[in-house]
Amino acid sequence: MAKVVILVLGTDYWKRGVLSVALAALFVIAAAGRIYGVTLTVDARGNGRAISPYIYGVAYAPSADYVKAGGFGLVRWGSTGASAYNWLAHATNVGADWYFSNTSGINSLDPVTPCNFLQRGKTSGAAGIITIPALGWVARDTTSYSFSVSRYGQQAATNPERPDAGNGIRRDGRTLVGNNPRDSRVPSFAYRRGHEAADSVFMDEWIRSMRQHCREAKPILYAIDNEPEIWHVGHRDVHPKPAGYDEILRTFLEYANVVKREDPEGLVTGPITNGWYNYWSSELQGDKAAHGGEDFLPWFLQQVRTHDQATGRRSLDVLDVHFYPAELFSSNHSDPLTNSLRLRTTRSLWDPSYGDETTLTRYSPDHRQPDPTRLMLIPRLLRLLRRTYPATRLGISEWNFGAGHTINGGLVAAEILGIMGREGLFLASHWQGPRGYPDPDWPSFQAFRLLRNADGKGTRFGDRSVPARSSDWDRLSVFAAKDGRGDVLTLLVINKDPAQDLTAQVQVEGFKPAKHALLYRLSAANPSTIARETPISVFKPTFPATFPRYSATLLVLPSARSP
Repeated sequence: MAKVVILVLGTDYWKRGVLSVALAALFVIAAAGRIYGVTLTVDARGNGRAISPYIYGVAYAPSADYVKAGGFGLVRWGSTGASAYNWLAHATNVGADWYFSNTSGINSLDPVTPCNFLQRGKTSGAAGIITIPALGWVARDTTSYSFSVSRYGQQAATNPERPDAGNGIRRDGRTLVGNNPRDSRVPSFAYRRGHEAADSVFMDEWIRSMRQHCREAKPILYAIDNEPEIWHVGHRDVHPKPAGYDEILRTFLEYANVVKREDPEGLVTGPITNGWYNYWSSELQGDKAAHGGEDFLPWFLQQVRTHDQATGRRSLDVLDVHFYPAELFSSNHSDPLTNSLRLRTTRSLWDPSYGDETTLTRYSPDHRQPDPTRLMLIPRLLRLLRRTYPATRLGISEWNFGAGHTINGGLVAAEILGIMGREGLFLASHWQGPRGYPDPDWPSFQAFRLLRNADGKGTRFGDRSVPARSSDWDRLSVFAAKDGRGDVLTLLVINKDPAQDLTAQVQVEGFKPAKHALLYRLSAANPSTIARETPISVFKPTFPATFPRYSATLLVLPSARSP
């Protein structure tokens, strides 16, 4: 069955009356003997909000050219390994990610120094966020490891490159305990108190060093460590027991206060919570009950606010969490049913009517939050911030819905970027293992390029959102934004149908376009690049536009008053 869509768009300057009746009649279209219609409405006069450039973030960008090509607005130095980074030795321990082995730099794949990494972003206009280790132990050198086979006995697996470096699991499946942290680590602290071991590392000195040596490329954002509630998993060689509410709070405040002292202009993010379950509970048995059954994030925010009111200085600027939709990310499956679910699951970021279809909420702790199976993640957390610590911004410094190497993953990434801008997120960073970033030919990378550098010359989605809606969001979604001067209106339209092209008639309220609209497209036909399509005529109240199957299209409409 052929499928047709009407994208309805009204303007201030076209006469209404008979024209309105005619447009209404156009809404119903016969297609192969059946009637089907989807309404997409854009209101360029409506109240929108500024879109933060920091939502277009990526971890461990490999070069300045990569940052420029993707149009990224934020580069992130942060991961399991970042918790153990020793700035003096330029070394880290990657923990459970790779046999608890030390390596040069933040990982063996890219031993770039922090200042050079930040310069990659600065060169292309991207801000930097640096993770400040708060775990208490950092790598002692670039060659040591935590679980020596010769010292601790045979283990289930060993590092292929270092046969003596085990994974800390005995062959019978039991976790190895009692290792000496100093086998691979040295102590680290927020600042000197005077009694520390001679080989200790201090984070205040690192912040001072970055301000001095990175100069104009110094970070503007500092994340206090990474996923502390699962330190006992990623770094069980030095933190074998789960961190509870009190430890996470105490550690955050100690290191955040050091950041504010050393870089008063720096923005602090925390507590960098691992995922949905840990938003509401720690992994420490009995910990929640010991805190009166309070959900973790509301408790944390209230405690931080009380501390800040007492000290007269804000320690938390951005509530920072991670979000992965359970099995969609971990499996990377791309069969038709999973692909459809992956696209629908983007609604969990914003839609109060959408019930979670993954396993994410099945194992949630007993929490006090309303509508526990309806995540509406961004509005939920923004509402929490307004209630507990107003003026705190919201970030999701790791996210991934899986299958970024497929066109389905690319469309999902484009949809998520549109949602984050519309819903008012302050920062976000895409994570693609094992390196942190997607390959340039992956559709997930191309999704960033579509919104931020579609033509390779800076053409991008606008920086102030305006209202846009669809009567059938699961098949065709739309986002809209204007540039800072209001001279250009941009539409992002995503056809989620894997089999059918959808044809639309387009009209916009409150904006008089010039005669032609430019089109840029990521599609199943060209999943590894952004294609510039033939411009379409827009001088009539409605104009035809076809959105190919499984595609994301950026329409750029200059104003008639533009030079």
